[in-house]
Amino acid sequence: MGAKHLSDRDNWQTESAKKALKNEQTTFSLLKENLSYTQYKVTRKPTIRIGEVNKQPEAVIENLQTGKKLLIDDKYGEKGGNAHERAYFYTSNNSAEEAGFIPLLVFSGRTFAAKEKYHYLNKEGKKKWVDPEKYRREFRSVLKDSQYFIFDLEKSNWSDFIKQIRGLLA
Repeated sequence: MGAKHLSDRDNWQTESAKKALKNEQTTFSLLKENLSYTQYKVTRKPTIRIGEVNKQPEAVIENLQTGKKLLIDDKYGEKGGNAHERAYFYTSNNSAEEAGFIPLLVFSGRTFAAKEKYHYLNKEGKKKWVDPEKYRREFRSVLKDSQYFIFDLEKSNWSDFIKQIRGLLA
């Protein structure tokens, strides 16, 4: 790989990381604004131990009355890709549950929420297609319904997200 290619890749990763960080901040704000601080403790980016590995999910929510803890790994996508696959760590082999956490994988952005296939132009000007239904089919086959949530494009289904969290932590 040439230096120019690596340079372009770093720029792409930086831009993508900025969008993902903004998405995570929005999700965290929704949690803080809609979960009562007298019943739930919401911690952003804690370091937790799962098996032999230290991980840093986007948030951990603890129900102060039941003691149950839920971890959120939030993935954002606009141009397809495989970011969602990294989130599967939390659900594979019951690793999160064995460490005392209920995993909830959260997916946002066109990659996961668009109603129809769409395309974008890559750096070479070539059309690349993304099929959001492909990702949703994968989630249905790999994850339990309770293990994931897909935000719609405007995050207008945020109340369903909060309801799912409350149900999991009851």
